[in-house]
Order: sequence, then C-alpha cells, then structure tokens
Amino acid sequence: MRKFAVSALLAASALAQNPAAPAFEVGSVKINKQEPFVDRDLSVKGATLTMRNLNMRVIAAWAYNLPWSQIAGPSWIDSDRFDIIAKAEKPLSEDEMRPLLQTLLAERFHFASHRESRNVDVLALTVPKGGHKMTPSKKTDGPSGPRQDPVRGTIIEGVTLAELCENMSHDANSIPLVDMTGLTGRFDFTFNIQKYRDAMRARAMSEPRPSEAELLLSFMQDLISGELGLKVESRRAPVEFLVIDRADQKPTEN
Repeated sequence: MRKFAVSALLAASALAQNPAAPAFEVGSVKINKQEPFVDRDLSVKGATLTMRNLNMRVIAAWAYNLPWSQIAGPSWIDSDRFDIIAKAEKPLSEDEMRPLLQTLLAERFHFASHRESRNVDVLALTVPKGGHKMTPSKKTDGPSGPRQDPVRGTIIEGVTLAELCENMSHDANSIPLVDMTGLTGRFDFTFNIQKYRDAMRARAMSEPRPSEAELLLSFMQDLISGELGLKVESRRAPVEFLVIDRADQKPTEN
C-alpha cells in the first residue's frame, strides 16, 4: 500500500510540474494552392483564429509575436502557404491566442525552433542634433493608438518609441527598426504616411532601380524625419531571431 501511495504521489507531482500546453479545442490546417496575396486573412474574432493563404514566416511571426524580419528558416517558409482555422474554448485576446497557436504548430507541423542573437543590418532610430518634433504625452498608461484628424491626418498618442519600432518592424519584411534614441516616456505625434508615398513611387520607377532595402530606408527616413523629427540610418546591431529548426511542408491536416 505504501509503495502504491508513493508512486501515486510521484505521478501527481510529475503532472503538477508538467501541465498540458494550452491548446485549441478544434483546429483545421490545410495547404493553400491559391496565388499569393489572394484572399489573405489574419484575424481573431472571439474564440476563433483565422489565418488564410499565409506563409510560415508570417504564421510563426504571429505565433511568437516577432517581426517577420526576425524569423529565419528554410527557403520554403516564404513560398508555401497555409490555411489555419482554430477555435478556443472561450473568447481570447490576440496575446492569449498565441500560445495556443504555438501548440498547434508543434502538433501539426512538428514545429521546433530556438532563439539566437544575430548581428544584422538594421534601421537605427536616432535623435539629430537639432532635436525632435514630438510632444511628451499626457497619456501615461493604457493602450496607445491612432485617431484621425480632418486636418492633420493620423495622430498617434501615448506611444513609446520602442512600441513604434516594434509595430513598424512588423510591417517591414526585411530590415528591423531599432530604437537607439535613448528617449524614454510616451509621445504624441502626427503620422501621415500618405504624404510620403508619392515620393517612394517616384524612386521605385527611377533609373537605376533602387533595391527594396534602399526604398524602405528612404521611405522611413522621409516619414520619420518629416513627422517625428528623428533620424533613420543604416547600422549593424544585434537582433534576436527565432530560428526554425524543423517544420513540415506537408502538415498533418484535418
């Protein structure tokens, strides 16, 4: 009896130390053969996560809350596309949904990864000698976000520069934007992207044709200098990467 009790206690202790990974109640995974960028979707509505016609770079970046540029792996993570529709037992926020997607990737794709620091090209956000144009925000907590002004355009309020760099890096597929200003606190500023798009299109059609990285750098320089009064320059810096060690191109489907 004592031996049985000890064994039961050890088993219970092991279970307590290794709780089950959070998982969706149901999940559908399919290979998508459509053309890229057709009917793409990435949304969380209530308890349902929908990912349609997305490659593994985008899926992994969302699951681990990293910019696309900080995902490394085999070449097919940019070419092969998938549909994932999964439902949790109750409505969840995006951040609450991410660990569930990590579990699904491990189960259906046998996804395995590790993190490492790499010294890479970045867009460094710095303060010029003349200072910046931003206004210290009176908003000290709570979510930051844009609002529309009929004259000034998009206005961002109560955002840290680290948050700004993270959000903009999520939209840049190749080069991370890194805050090197040394500025702390939250700021308010206008962010009218439309004013700078025509200049970017003109550069894209000029001869010799600039590379994607050159276009991105010039656009970021115009936008951030014009709206925030900050400087963007190319540098080398250590950046954390999620390296995909394994992921099946043909996942376990439904």
